[in-house]
Amino acid sequence: MCASKIANEEVTSTVGDVATALGNGAKRLKATYDFAIHTHGSIGPSCAIVDIKDGKLTCWTPSQATHNLRKQLAAMLGMAPETMRTIKPWGAGEPSAAVVPAALCNAVFDAIGARLRSVPFTPGKVRAAIQGA
Repeated sequence: MCASKIANEEVTSTVGDVATALGNGAKRLKATYDFAIHTHGSIGPSCAIVDIKDGKLTCWTPSQATHNLRKQLAAMLGMAPETMRTIKPWGAGEPSAAVVPAALCNAVFDAIGARLRSVPFTPGKVRAAIQGA
């Protein structure tokens, strides 16, 4: 896994003026760091719950990256990210987000009767499921 190529170099936040801070430092160190892909082993039970009501989605998830999950759910369902709320309840350990797709497809089925059976839930798959419902 350490030899895996970096798949994402997304910057999730920028704060301050890096160039000025580096220029004012008494000593400068230079290094490059890569965060290679790795896996987490859950040490506690996990569950995701999704509620879609009045065109708005709420997802309670053990995901450690709820900011990214909103973008992913929006892309999967063709909904605006502003209509979504993701909540990370406190729980045991660092469970993965693997339970989210199952909760999402069950919520979609409960809301509109369309069954999604494979990920990723692309807008095309969602439309096809709705037309077949």
